[in-house]
Amino acid sequence: MNARFLEIELTGSCNYRCAHCYGSFPKAGILPQEKVITLLDEARPYFDCVVFSGGEPFLYPDLVELTHHAKDFVVFITTSGDALDK
Repeated sequence: MNARFLEIELTGSCNYRCAHCYGSFPKAGILPQEKVITLLDEARPYFDCVVFSGGEPFLYPDLVELTHHAKDFVVFITTSGDALDK
């Protein structure tokens, strides 16, 4: 089976304005956690991998909980790494 990727843009929040970025961030709003959970549940039969992106996904308040809910997927997080502690 080939990997099938589902990318979910969790938030429009971002602490950078990178010229090379594919998006026009910052954007207002976040995707509610309940909607993401529903999407993950419905996507399980069709996707192998989930990519959490944004804006900056580490600015999304429920990211840790979502990664736990996505345990059946290979999880990728598209990040600048700025919000990570050393």
